[in-house]
Amino acid sequence: MLNKLEVQALFSLYKCPQLVDSFLELVKLAKKRRPVSPVVNGDPTRYTSYAGLEEGATGVETASLLVPHGLSQTAGTAEAIMRTGEEE
Repeated sequence: MLNKLEVQALFSLYKCPQLVDSFLELVKLAKKRRPVSPVVNGDPTRYTSYAGLEEGATGVETASLLVPHGLSQTAGTAEAIMRTGEEE
């Protein structure tokens, strides 16, 4: 998790320092644990297991067979991935 100084530096770099405070408020909200709420539409019991797993999660891991992890990409690889689908 980024600290306040890192957030300020990044938002300054991206030329939007006015958004720092609202971003930090979102971070505080994201850290709060909330009870699992039932699904508004449909069958709430259908999603109970998933919602419980999500609520208890402490991290996110992903795997992609199509795109190399950012740490193993070269500049050329990253550029090719970004250009995929662009019109000539």
